[in-house]
Amino acid sequence: MAEIQLHWLGPPAIILNDRPLNLEMRKTLALLAYLSLSPQYPTRDTLAGLFWPEFDQQHALANLRRNLSSLAKQLPRGLLEANRETIGIRREDWLAIDVDAFQKSISISREHSHPYGSACPECIAQLEKSVAIYQGDFLQGFNLRDCPEFDRWQSFHQERLRADVAEAFQQLADYYQHQGECEKAIQHVQSWLYLDSLNETAQRMLIQLYRQTGQTGLALRQYENWVELRQSELGQAPDSDLLAVYQSLLPAQQMGGVEATSAFSRSIIGESEALVKTKLFIPPLRMDRVSRQRLFNLLDAGSQRSLTLVSAPAGFGKTTLLASWTAHTQLPIAWFSVDESDNDPVRFVTYLVAALNSVLHSNFHDQIEGFAQSLQTSIQPTLIKLLNHLSEEREPFVLILDDFQFIRSPEIHQALAFLLERMPACMHLVVATRSDPTLPLSLLRARDQLVEIRLSDLRFNLEESTGFLRQVMALDLLEEDCAALETRTEGWIAGLQMAALAIRTVAGQSLKAAEKVRCGQAVSEFIQAFSGSHRYILDFLGEEVLNRHPEDVKAFLLQTSILDRFCGPLCDAVTGGEGSQAIIQTLERENLFLVPLDGERQWYRYHHLFSDLLRFHLEEAISMKSGGLPGLDTLHRRAAEWLEKEQLFPEAIQHWIAARQYDRAAALIEKQIYPTLLTTGQVYTLGEWVSALPKDLYLSRPRLYIAKSWILTMHSQFAAASEQLELAWQAVEGCQGNEPEYIRGEIALVRGGLAELSTRDFVTMRAQGLVASEKLPQDDAMLRGLASWLIGASYLFEGDVQPAEGYLSQAIRLCKAAGNFYFTAVAILDLSNVRIEQCRHREAYRLLQQALAEMASERDRQHPSLGYLYNASAQLLLAWNELDEAEQQLKTGIDLVAQDLPDEVLIMGLVIMPYLKLAQGKRSEALQVAEECLQRAEAYPLPYIPAMVRAELIRFWIRVGDQERINDWLQAQPLSTDGPTCRMNEVEYIAFVKALLWQGRVDEALKNLDKIESLAQLQGRTGKLFYLLALRALAHQQMNDLDQALSALETSLKLAQHEAYIRAYVEEGQPMESLLQLGESRGVWNRAHLDGYVSQLLQAIHEDLALSDDPE
Repeated sequence: MAEIQLHWLGPPAIILNDRPLNLEMRKTLALLAYLSLSPQYPTRDTLAGLFWPEFDQQHALANLRRNLSSLAKQLPRGLLEANRETIGIRREDWLAIDVDAFQKSISISREHSHPYGSACPECIAQLEKSVAIYQGDFLQGFNLRDCPEFDRWQSFHQERLRADVAEAFQQLADYYQHQGECEKAIQHVQSWLYLDSLNETAQRMLIQLYRQTGQTGLALRQYENWVELRQSELGQAPDSDLLAVYQSLLPAQQMGGVEATSAFSRSIIGESEALVKTKLFIPPLRMDRVSRQRLFNLLDAGSQRSLTLVSAPAGFGKTTLLASWTAHTQLPIAWFSVDESDNDPVRFVTYLVAALNSVLHSNFHDQIEGFAQSLQTSIQPTLIKLLNHLSEEREPFVLILDDFQFIRSPEIHQALAFLLERMPACMHLVVATRSDPTLPLSLLRARDQLVEIRLSDLRFNLEESTGFLRQVMALDLLEEDCAALETRTEGWIAGLQMAALAIRTVAGQSLKAAEKVRCGQAVSEFIQAFSGSHRYILDFLGEEVLNRHPEDVKAFLLQTSILDRFCGPLCDAVTGGEGSQAIIQTLERENLFLVPLDGERQWYRYHHLFSDLLRFHLEEAISMKSGGLPGLDTLHRRAAEWLEKEQLFPEAIQHWIAARQYDRAAALIEKQIYPTLLTTGQVYTLGEWVSALPKDLYLSRPRLYIAKSWILTMHSQFAAASEQLELAWQAVEGCQGNEPEYIRGEIALVRGGLAELSTRDFVTMRAQGLVASEKLPQDDAMLRGLASWLIGASYLFEGDVQPAEGYLSQAIRLCKAAGNFYFTAVAILDLSNVRIEQCRHREAYRLLQQALAEMASERDRQHPSLGYLYNASAQLLLAWNELDEAEQQLKTGIDLVAQDLPDEVLIMGLVIMPYLKLAQGKRSEALQVAEECLQRAEAYPLPYIPAMVRAELIRFWIRVGDQERINDWLQAQPLSTDGPTCRMNEVEYIAFVKALLWQGRVDEALKNLDKIESLAQLQGRTGKLFYLLALRALAHQQMNDLDQALSALETSLKLAQHEAYIRAYVEEGQPMESLLQLGESRGVWNRAHLDGYVSQLLQAIHEDLALSDDPE
């Protein structure tokens, strides 16, 4: 198999080593498509002009370089070939492109030697291969609206490939019609018409084939559809030839006893069933689905409002309706098929963002990894960032959440309500569910922002039921039989489908939908024989469907119903037999409620409704001891053993629990505690596992208490987390060998984290880190790295930077060895803060940039935790007044951390943005970002986060002159001149000094400056001294003590000159400018060799003041 497959026919997809590969940007995907199909290597200038026509050549080439860099990181080495002039894709044996395969197959059939216009079985086989490759139009659903030349290139290829496949369908239809295989001919003509519904040759051929096979009713219906289409699309009435076709049909139809002029429901031919059906793909549609224009009208109306709710019990066609509507509407669609596992807020938001990324013009996140290392599960703050990003979109789009009934998490319901309340005008939400979600539906109704599609709307009426039974299920039923089924099922679509399957078996036919079933007296008697509620019909028809299968297939269906998803080898393990893959393929061909989950058709699941039915019958068979089936415990045990062997640990754990093998489940859970928390971040999932275990098991497995403590800690339930740790400590005594010491080390880790998060008790944090470091196994790099970080970070937080440096360096080494990107990045960030505290700012920046280069190269794409390092780099660049580079790094950092890191990380990145925007002269944007940052901070559960953010923003409020906010903050401050200071409240005390100076309370400001300076000097932290001295200079300036002011400023400038700080002085504005000019006039800076640096500062201040005067 080729190592990489490029699928451009249909929705674009890239498969690398049998796994989907998602590129970061739409233009990167377009660039790859263009390069892969170019006969010659295009020049860089050509590509830059093609994809970035709105930019000048220099910026267009820069964008091209960024996209090529992204592409090179994600593709196999050596595939992309570039030099200074040209770029191309190397054609290797391990590269497969479906367009190439299609064109080659078409060429083979054309070049085959035989008389022109004739066909042979060899040609036909090649043509069948060609149309099988063609899974849809070229780059279906993809466009670049800002690239007209690329759009023309795409359209050219699309039309050329369409013409080729249409010709193939025509040749196949002709061949099979002449061979008398009319059903195959009909299928190919239908596909031909799907591509070109106005093709008169195809329309005539289909009508002729229907008539030739005795399906006069379908022939008349096709004729009426064709007449309607000609009238609506071409404005043409039937010509004499068409009327002759109509007249030729009438006698045969009248002999059948049905009026030729009776109404027929129009048949809409849809897309071929797609190969890939994942949670983020719109489910593929049957060509012969029933038209539901009345419901499309409701959905169209709903797209003008905030929410459309599609709510009805299972089996009423909610998913099919929405999938059909996506082919009807012109709006871009983001699709998310929800399942039980999405109750984990981390997982839910991960998929939500991935779905949105498929339609947004600019990616909200590059890619996603399941919210790795999330330290809290509240997703509402994350939505604020999402809403702000969405507000930048101009084109309307739709987000569809399908099967939302699986969501029980109150937080997800609350977050969705929050999203609805603030949803931008460009976005419309559709929720499909079996039960109403806890959303503000009454309020939305009152505001006319809700369209509801309920059971009464979804149920098939008689016309739709008849069309479904006759065309979709290929049953030639009498009108009265269709009416009886519609009455007894009450238009329940799943019931109709299961009834149709049972009818086919009653008629003695295979379940292949393409075969027309002649329905006689036995079928009519069958239809009249049953009645009752939906549950009765489901059970009755399910039994009929199951009983018509051979015993081995029935046993397979029942036993594998315990699986949420399955593949051939897993089914072999569960059933204890062989040949499962062949059975799966047969069931799929027979349309028996199987849903493929991947393009290779290796993994499947049952339709939820059918799965429920199978499990009911399985439990019934086991309780009655019929069929020789193993018990549920045995089936789950077999599944768990296979899944564990294949290292599919989360699914294995679920089955061990279901098998009541709690010891096996607990053993696996213990191994998964830290990977689940530190690698995937799925706190909810871990909580579900732990809660399912018997409580007496905890006594022999104290790590379960530790897991529960981690979960409670991440929900900010610190007291309850501490209680679980006490229980773990007591349970340790029952462990053997070295385990007690190791477990006590893990307990110490959690206690250290609790001390930092709950009370900011850095002494305890360090003490617990030391205990953990002493007790943890020497070869456990992941946990020992975390212990070293606890110790080093506690020293840093207290301001003791000398020992902090050593422990943080050790943490970096251990975390790198363990592959723990998250804590590697955190430790590097903290070590850079040590450098800054030591006034080694340039070294800090080099450390951050080196780490970014190394860590980014170790992965296929940038890990979200690298956002820490980008944000820290941006803050240093801003301090040096390098605004463009600061903006680029900050944007990258914020986008990365927003993917799956704790919201506090995003907040501390966002708090830099108002200062950057203000420095760029974008006052309104700065105010908007400051408000967003404050809102996020206020929503955060830990009180020190909003306190820190409010303090960080004081300088900003002073700069924009928001007197009310400054006064409110001062009144609410617990700080006082006599209060204690430490490094962790230093930000608040510096803000306090700034606010006091702004109010003219100079004496109080100086007293607080004395305290802060003394502590910093005592601890050897000179990194902020230059700024503190600058504030001291401004205080003396206010007192008109200009000599003292210049003396303090001179010392400040000498410290700052080496690190080239600019913004700290620029932000002080006019007072700083006056003081610098005074020193210049007195020759102070010249004597101190500071005149060049001061000239640079004065120029920057002048430019900044000019921007401040500009009202945008």
